[in-house]
Amino acid sequence: MRRQNGYTLIEVIFVVVLLGVLATIGFNAAGLIGNDLSRLLQAEDRVIAELRRARAAALYQLPAADSDENPTVEAFIEARAGDNVDVCPDKVEFGYASLGGVESDGEWGCGQDPYVVKITLSDLNRCLKLGPNTGRAESISCD
Repeated sequence: MRRQNGYTLIEVIFVVVLLGVLATIGFNAAGLIGNDLSRLLQAEDRVIAELRRARAAALYQLPAADSDENPTVEAFIEARAGDNVDVCPDKVEFGYASLGGVESDGEWGCGQDPYVVKITLSDLNRCLKLGPNTGRAESISCD
């Protein structure tokens, strides 16, 4: 019987997987993995989902036939973002008369452009630009 020199493919794969698991555990324990970044991105996803929910509700909320009022639906985005996450503005209104567009007087009191939502966690931030006519949220640079 012949003696083998070297390692089999299964042994090499096992060692690589084991090193990957140990590295992940080590980086996580040392705090080198971006926990704040992942929490910020999760908050951004929750804010976008709340904006979409409110816009859809505004589109399907019909005003009374004998009324001239514009029914609006508020998106309480800061409440949906999560703990320790600041969102400015904390809520956005969508209207039926504007076909689901953002109801804004252009001044949200956040010291930023109208239709921009800023999400902040620790020293990290993300910004979303809302289309005034469509209410669609797009990621933009906060600078």
